[in-house]
Amino acid sequence: MGCTIGAVKKGSRTFLLKNFDYSPTPIGWAEFTMRGALRHFALVDHEQQGVNSGLNEAGLGLVISSSDLPGAYRLEKRTRINARILSTCSSVNQALTLLEEYAYMNRDMRGGNFLFADKRKIAIAEHFLGRIRREVKEEGYIARANHSVLGVVNNFNEGSGRRYRAMESFLKVLYEELDGLSDEEVLERCREVLLSPPILNDNTLGHIVIIIHELSFHYAARNKSWKTFRFTR
Repeated sequence: MGCTIGAVKKGSRTFLLKNFDYSPTPIGWAEFTMRGALRHFALVDHEQQGVNSGLNEAGLGLVISSSDLPGAYRLEKRTRINARILSTCSSVNQALTLLEEYAYMNRDMRGGNFLFADKRKIAIAEHFLGRIRREVKEEGYIARANHSVLGVVNNFNEGSGRRYRAMESFLKVLYEELDGLSDEEVLERCREVLLSPPILNDNTLGHIVIIIHELSFHYAARNKSWKTFRFTR
């Protein structure tokens, strides 16, 4: 059980994608509005307090995957900080700062990978027991499944490794060919990889593709039709 996530950025174009893998639970998507907070659109479910992954009106996108030790039980606080990030942060830098402060104060939080994107950069932050290792890129791609790549915890397993390698291989080719593809063609490729094994697996409940430069959020529950939410500029 876990998720597979990815990001690719080249020039002014940035994309995030995710398969949401979880034990059976109702899922949905919602737009959140509140005076003094940034509007955001996000994946929600009955098991997690807060929001799982989303996009806000400032153009900050966020997707996550779990990354802990087998059999460990820790509090699911990641989705709470996700809600705060999407409500208050307009950039990757702001999101990383808030996450690092929160992780230090909440060391019992479930380990995980936080993948951020805005119009300027993409970044991965791996968290485990209050420790964070991060990598920030202004160009390129990042993939994660359910293990640490930067070494914040030694928790590699072959199932996670297969999905990680599949996502990384997909993103490498996509990055190389991106200049010759329209946003619609990129979206279609992202949908295809999310609907294909090993990234698609028995635990997959939903799919997300976020196009940062379009402020658009494309989503589907498993075996359901795709829908789109867009922020108007």
